[in-house]
Amino acid sequence: MVDRLKNVAWVFVGAIVLYWGITTLVGTVWSGPLDPPAAPAETQKTQITSLPFTINSPGSYIVMADLTCTACAANKDGIIINSDDVTIDLNGFTIRGVVGSRVGILVPPTEHRSNVTISNGVVREWGQTGVNTGFADNGQLRDLLVSKNGAGLRGGRGVTISNITAYDNDGDGIVAGGASVVSNVTAFLNRGHGIIAGENSVISESVAAANTGDGIHVTNECLVIGNETNLSGFGGDGAGIHATGFDNRIEGNNVTGGERGIDVDVAGNIIIKNSASGNTTDYDIAAGNAVGAIIDMTAGGTIAADPWANFRY
Repeated sequence: MVDRLKNVAWVFVGAIVLYWGITTLVGTVWSGPLDPPAAPAETQKTQITSLPFTINSPGSYIVMADLTCTACAANKDGIIINSDDVTIDLNGFTIRGVVGSRVGILVPPTEHRSNVTISNGVVREWGQTGVNTGFADNGQLRDLLVSKNGAGLRGGRGVTISNITAYDNDGDGIVAGGASVVSNVTAFLNRGHGIIAGENSVISESVAAANTGDGIHVTNECLVIGNETNLSGFGGDGAGIHATGFDNRIEGNNVTGGERGIDVDVAGNIIIKNSASGNTTDYDIAAGNAVGAIIDMTAGGTIAADPWANFRY
């Protein structure tokens, strides 16, 4: 009887050991190793800690603090880009010019470049232009505030410009070269045009308000769709949307409170589905354009079912 009890006890102990081993194994499988490997290191970025700063090599660069370029008072630029394939992350900080400074971030005209990206910060109080990458093609300018500069922001050809606010600059707010995409930007209280785009560009879902010149200004072969303009020509001479060339499609925009609403200078454009209110002249469109019927709804009422109509309200 004693031996039988001993055998039962050993069986019980064995079961406990077996259960412990299985649960430990399962825990290891599900939980992973007790000392997992470290996470991969982030791509190294070169730190920008003072101005002026010159970039001569491709790579990623990051601003590490709010920076004011006191040395730029002697007619200097803040960040100079002399390389292709450059990304600058302002990291939420401000780079600030002083009286006598030139350009906040510049691709020099002698250095025609490509693939320059600038994002995520504030560029203000530069004597000439806040950001000027007009000599860099196929880049991105995004998530920036450019304010109180000689002019706001200028991009090159094939550039993507998005989520930009250009405010209270002495010249034009946002300028894009040909074959560019400008979307979700705001240009207001600039003492020039609000938004300008070169040939074969798209301007969409953007706001231009209280600019001295045109709210949106295009030349040839552009798509201007779904934008809002207000008080264009504020204290000066301008239109909400001004097309000076041909083969533009101006569609689905709302232009209000300006000197001229939609102003098309020459033949060969299409103007459909727009609305205008409170402009001195709502529609100033040259002969020879394809224009949806302009329906006067200033007295209110039911809108007729014309899918291409433009409205005055």
